[in-house]
Amino acid sequence: MTTPIGSQTWEVAKDVVAGALALPEPERMAYVRSRCEGSGGIAGALYDEVTSLLAQAGGIENYIETSPSLGAVETGAAVPDSTTQTGETEHRLAGTRVGSYALTELLGEGGMGIVYSAKRVDGAYEQTVAVKLLRLGSTTERDARNMARERQSLALLDHPNIARLLDGGETADGTPYIVMERIDGVSVDRYCQTQALNVRARVGLVRAVCEAVQSAHQRLLIHRDIKPSNILVTRAGQPKLLDFGIARLLEQADVKATAGTVQQFSPRYASPEQVRGQPVTAATDVYGIGLLLFELLVGSSPYEKISSATASSPIDAMQAILQDPARRASTVARANVAAATKAAAAELEGDLDTILAKACAKDPAERYPTVAALNEDLGRWIDGRPILGRPQTAGYRLRKFVGRHQLALAVTGAVVLVLAATGTKAVLEQQRADANHAELRKVANSLIFDLYEKIETLPGSADARKALLERATKLLDTQSAAAAREPDLAAELAVGYRRLGHTYFNGLAQPHIGDRAKGDAAREKGRVLVQDVLTKQPDHVEAMLALGRIDRDTATLLASDGKHEQAKQLDAAALARYERALQLKPHDADTRFMLAMLYVSQVDNLLAAKQSPVAALANAKAHAAKWAEGRVQDKDYANLMATMLRKERRVVGEWDKNIPRAVQLADEEVALLEDELLRYPNNHTYTRNINVALHNAASLLIDTNPAAALPRFEKAIAHSERLVVLDPNDTQVAGGLAGAFTRRGRAHEGLARLDQARSDYRESIRRWDALGQKELLPYMRRQQSQAVWRLMKAAERAKDSGEAKRSAQRLVSLAGQFPATFAQTPESAWLEEANALQR
Repeated sequence: MTTPIGSQTWEVAKDVVAGALALPEPERMAYVRSRCEGSGGIAGALYDEVTSLLAQAGGIENYIETSPSLGAVETGAAVPDSTTQTGETEHRLAGTRVGSYALTELLGEGGMGIVYSAKRVDGAYEQTVAVKLLRLGSTTERDARNMARERQSLALLDHPNIARLLDGGETADGTPYIVMERIDGVSVDRYCQTQALNVRARVGLVRAVCEAVQSAHQRLLIHRDIKPSNILVTRAGQPKLLDFGIARLLEQADVKATAGTVQQFSPRYASPEQVRGQPVTAATDVYGIGLLLFELLVGSSPYEKISSATASSPIDAMQAILQDPARRASTVARANVAAATKAAAAELEGDLDTILAKACAKDPAERYPTVAALNEDLGRWIDGRPILGRPQTAGYRLRKFVGRHQLALAVTGAVVLVLAATGTKAVLEQQRADANHAELRKVANSLIFDLYEKIETLPGSADARKALLERATKLLDTQSAAAAREPDLAAELAVGYRRLGHTYFNGLAQPHIGDRAKGDAAREKGRVLVQDVLTKQPDHVEAMLALGRIDRDTATLLASDGKHEQAKQLDAAALARYERALQLKPHDADTRFMLAMLYVSQVDNLLAAKQSPVAALANAKAHAAKWAEGRVQDKDYANLMATMLRKERRVVGEWDKNIPRAVQLADEEVALLEDELLRYPNNHTYTRNINVALHNAASLLIDTNPAAALPRFEKAIAHSERLVVLDPNDTQVAGGLAGAFTRRGRAHEGLARLDQARSDYRESIRRWDALGQKELLPYMRRQQSQAVWRLMKAAERAKDSGEAKRSAQRLVSLAGQFPATFAQTPESAWLEEANALQR
């Protein structure tokens, strides 16, 4: 972290720089050395500060820039037309031919260049473009080099929010030029004003800019000059990023500027490290975007001296950027005379203030690490989700959850209050009456079936669902005596217990809170109820269906435990019940749906047993197709179709060994669910299944094409991290994320990137450790052990005996805690290797 110099040192520095600038250039450094040597204890810091500032101040003119539109807002002046302020010589270039293009009208001018509209005149085809040339008289080697750099930068980029490079070269007299797409638009600040965009719309525009800048960063380019005049917005509302004239390759950027080197930037939008002449990184563009968003939202700079123009010299402005505290956006908005800006203050306060403060932090290490991270938090703000740039306290997450789901939670709260009221002694006594008995049953069914389904797919709702079901089943427990006499009530109560068990713990990629003992107990209570019904009435359809669901849930868990034969038996029993139920009610959609899902379970069991799953998959798809007839708009349609794609992907990849087709099916599943998520953005089931599909596609490519696997893992891990924030108590997602780091490490190893692989294995282990003593499925314990084993082996290959032995010791410790995990291969072999390494 860079420590700001003290105010005393700064005042001396200003005086030394002012004196140096008044001297001829050859005499300046001698003067600086003589002044700094006599400054006692501050000599070293003073000399560093003076030489840095002198390097920048010597090449800066018109330090305090204001974009025309922002200047109009703050001072009330008329917005100037840039085309009326350009020299006559530049105007006379109209009609000049440059390469295949004829210049027509001047569009504008910047620091080193002028931009003309031009038409293609070589007869190949008609095209209107923008041509950028060096300003007449600006033919220094540095300017020519910058023009060449801009052309090379644009050649590397291909993004819808970046102006495209079309051509380039030199005129007959050697003047460099660039031909770009002609953007019919206005600067982003003027667009926001003329369209009277609200805060959310302005944030949306900046998010598109973030995507463009991140795309440049992925190609190792830093823009370094993000400001309103470099972003035009088309008539369709699409922002376009311009002017990569001072862009720099990341691999070249991290170089300390030497004294006397002028670092180019637009002063109003310069970062502290640019002002100091220090290395620029991706964090420099994070700062630039933060400054841009600040001005678009409040019409002013975070620095009061710059906004009010009281910084009368380059040195004073530098002092503001380096030393003055940045103002909070909401505070500036409240003080603004514009009514619209004042009204926006409430929206800015809180998370948006936090995002802007983090993006505009003076120390690059305190900013968002990437533009993508900044963009992610802006998206979270728009969606009302917790932002990652502030501590994730339970109270904060709860407030955000309530804000997103006020209606559903209001209904839930009202019903739970009614339910709590019914739990009083007076009501319990009254429920013995038949009328109250019926009313209580009606309320409980409303909770278990109607309200539960409304909140089931909401992100972060696991705890709410658990509380809802626990209260509902307690209410129905009071009816247990009646359930023995009423088969329908027993079936309803069994469904409630089954859902409660599913919420406590399930072996699927679905939300649960990680308590297997309570989950198993709830399922068993439901099983006893319906088995009693079926003993007396073997063809009671609702009881058959309830027991079939309980058996399927139990079979899934048994399969996760490696007990595939028992799982197959339960699935077969459930299948027989559902086939019989369909005979009794041939047009029942729920029964058809569950038959499809049971055949899906059979596919998994057969694959685990290394038996052909082809017939089971065909049956699953046939029942799914039959159910889907006329139900394209049904809430379960997309998930069922996605499930079929997922199971076909497993069969194609694991049984047929057709990896390219398996990857294609996983990608198709992602596309299907992403389309549905646009329609139902709060459906957490879609979000979770997208996450599973992303990890599946990436995992398929680890061994055959690790280079193609890595970008998929990046997307999958980012997706998982968002889910963990949404529902931090969901062990299934947290465990999946931990395992993903191990798999990404394998991909890195496949590309001989041993250091990156070891880093991923360590992160995987850290994530597993964070789960503490929570109940994990056996396959998750195996994944946890694999992360430790892979780190041990990677450390051996890197000849890091210390980490290898520590990993071996850790693996032995895990074996002591979870002996069943290491009683099978390959874990038992890993344990032998660890023991051998410890000897």
